[in-house]
Amino acid sequence: MPCRSTGDGNWELVTECEVDDYLYERIKKSEDELIAEKKCVAYLTGGERGICNFPDGGKKLLGDQ
Repeated sequence: MPCRSTGDGNWELVTECEVDDYLYERIKKSEDELIAEKKCVAYLTGGERGICNFPDGGKKLLGDQ
């Protein structure tokens, strides 16, 4: 559920938010990026199923051989 800051350190749920096709695609893109970051952190920490995929396919992480 979307939320917003009230400006005094608290937050409130946004109930009047309509999710159209554009907004859905933006949310999906953010979700995909967060999942990719989670996998990359798993890779860096030696976790199972860890992998870092870069968009250009050519970069290596610091310390990779």
